[in-house]
Amino acid sequence: MEDANVSRSGYVGIDSKIVHFPDLIHLTKELGFRMVNWDGITSRPVINKKGQLVGTLAGTPSDTSKWKEAVQRIKKKLKRAQELLGLGVHDEAGERGDFVAKHLGYMHGGRRVQPSNHKYRSQTVDDVLGEILGDDDFDKLSWFQSASLSTWVPDLYSEYSNYVSKLESHYPELRQPFRSSVFPALTMNFGPQTICAGHKDQSNLPFGLCAITLFGSFDPDKGGHIVLWELKLIVRFPPGSTILIPSAIITHGNLPIQHNEERYSFTQYAAGSLFRWVDNGFQTQVDQFGSGAEGAAAVRKHDAEHP
Repeated sequence: MEDANVSRSGYVGIDSKIVHFPDLIHLTKELGFRMVNWDGITSRPVINKKGQLVGTLAGTPSDTSKWKEAVQRIKKKLKRAQELLGLGVHDEAGERGDFVAKHLGYMHGGRRVQPSNHKYRSQTVDDVLGEILGDDDFDKLSWFQSASLSTWVPDLYSEYSNYVSKLESHYPELRQPFRSSVFPALTMNFGPQTICAGHKDQSNLPFGLCAITLFGSFDPDKGGHIVLWELKLIVRFPPGSTILIPSAIITHGNLPIQHNEERYSFTQYAAGSLFRWVDNGFQTQVDQFGSGAEGAAAVRKHDAEHP
């Protein structure tokens, strides 16, 4: 998307504004949003007005009956994990919503001086998340999300694979959550009602895609739709289905579900700063180009020569 709001370097987004969506009727009748009544199974592209591929409704694995059984098992495991952790609302989700979120894998940015694995100072959390990492159903889920990226955007998949390989060769201690996947990090939203306000994940790679799969017990005809704000789309998003979107540059979130329902999500992604770190020769921009006016000039010169 040529008009995407990204940093000058192109490695991260810059807009983290929270959008509280109006109800479905207002979105469609007053704001002109288009409803996509997706079955959650059939794979189809998401195209913008310029005819560009900006995402995909990836669907489900081909072994539909076995996948339906796996979806039920995963839902129970996510619910059980929340119960074991004793988690309440406002746990790492912040202003995006009242739901529980936990992260795994490696990232860069914030206070990290170099790429590092995400860690928790709790043996209980480590034990519960470790059990998920060793689970065959979650391994298949992570593989399907990664395979969907490979199918729809093979060049991007190769880019991810190349950078992940370079990072893990340079820092052997880095660990992807699942080796069956090309993504270096994931977030699990344990709900119990993952109702997320509109936002952009500005730290993710702007030209990349993040993969999202839903679980839970909710009626997708009545709620839980994903809203893609800049595209003016509302997509029916059933449990067990996967989509891929450029989460750093499109404001996205979901509509409410019924009060007695549950909704969980599993998302894989890559931080844009990981790619910048590799491109800077495994060092910061200041270390590579220097600070002050001379450093800024060197950065501008480098950006001009490597658009």
